[in-house]
Amino acid sequence: VAAAKTLREKAEALQFLTEAQKSAFGAASSVIGLAKQAGAAVRTVGGSLPGLDAVETPTEQDIQTALEGMELGDDGTSKLNYFIQVYRASDYPIYEDYAIYRANEPLSGPRQIVVTK
Repeated sequence: VAAAKTLREKAEALQFLTEAQKSAFGAASSVIGLAKQAGAAVRTVGGSLPGLDAVETPTEQDIQTALEGMELGDDGTSKLNYFIQVYRASDYPIYEDYAIYRANEPLSGPRQIVVTK
């Protein structure tokens, strides 16, 4: 996908991804789009994605900023109200059922659940 130059080439590249890879790509793309709309910098940690800055080892400031973004206020809100959960069902098959259970929890909050096999 990263090497594709046109929209058609990207669509053709996405066609060969597995469903789990398509779900993960869609979830990551959604979060990246929201962050860029808000004017936030988007970085990967411990890996790389085309078009994004990579941070191999996060600094103490990076960790603190991430934790502050997830802190819940007295009214139950936080700066970062979106969370991606990835369950690797190929490692632990029970994760598929667990992901469905977690998605049905009341007041689970906005999140994207991705189950890979």
